[in-house]
Amino acid sequence: MAPDTTALISIAPLLKQLDARVSTAKPSADEIALALSHIFTNKLSPVQTAALLTFLHATGRDREGDVIAKCAERMREAAAQVEKKALKQIVRERGRKEGSYRGGLVGRDTFARIDGH
Repeated sequence: MAPDTTALISIAPLLKQLDARVSTAKPSADEIALALSHIFTNKLSPVQTAALLTFLHATGRDREGDVIAKCAERMREAAAQVEKKALKQIVRERGRKEGSYRGGLVGRDTFARIDGH
């Protein structure tokens, strides 16, 4: 589904900072994580999303611990919150009891038996 272009946010200034050909500035991990968080709310265009991910990789910022930590924090914030108590109740009511599995483990000769060899 195409994003609603009326709700898109521009991260052009950050992209320019990440482009070494244009700027020597180094955006903070917080700035990068904020831009990344807009992906989860569908507020970045596909082009800006691709540009952000490409610049992060090209500059090596995608492998920096502080950037990874801040982005992971933003991802956790954007994740759907689940009521653990309600989920456990549903699993208890509808879930399959443990111990009824009757299959075997995949072994080194599993595929040989399937192929008839």
